[in-house]
Amino acid sequence: MPLQGRQDTLLDVWADVLLQPAFSEEDFARVATMFEARRTPGPWTAGGEFVANHTADSVTEILREISVLRSDEVGDRELKDSKDEIIRAFPARFATANQVAAQMAALAVYDLPDKELQTFSARIASVTATDVRKTAQKYLRPDNLVIVVVGDRASVEPSLRRIGEVELRDLDGAPIK
Repeated sequence: MPLQGRQDTLLDVWADVLLQPAFSEEDFARVATMFEARRTPGPWTAGGEFVANHTADSVTEILREISVLRSDEVGDRELKDSKDEIIRAFPARFATANQVAAQMAALAVYDLPDKELQTFSARIASVTATDVRKTAQKYLRPDNLVIVVVGDRASVEPSLRRIGEVELRDLDGAPIK
């Protein structure tokens, strides 16, 4: 069953909040988060384009931000900025006929209420810091994370091994011995 109503609204907000303060493009990377909605549980991803010699630092920072989001409430300013960004970006989902059709199709595919799109902005605006923390605790489970790094092995492997076990795979996903 897909996440609906309050849960997907909260996921939109905490995905935006998560890495907002964590990185500067000069030092580390361009970072993005995304929760992929499906009729069955889908993945949440956080990642980006990391400067090779900062890959392990970037992974560590993502893990730290997940931990903080699960344990602490986001600051008022951070939460307000995230909600404002999501609300301001919402009309862009309807900029073309194809985008309007995609929004209408999503209502049917995910069996969402007819008023879903009319109430989206108000639901985002109503999200609290406590809501974000509780949702992160429920859906961001550190014991269930898979970290995937693609890059120059010689540049990233030694520092990644300091974080934890590294499993190497080839381009087809087969283990490399």
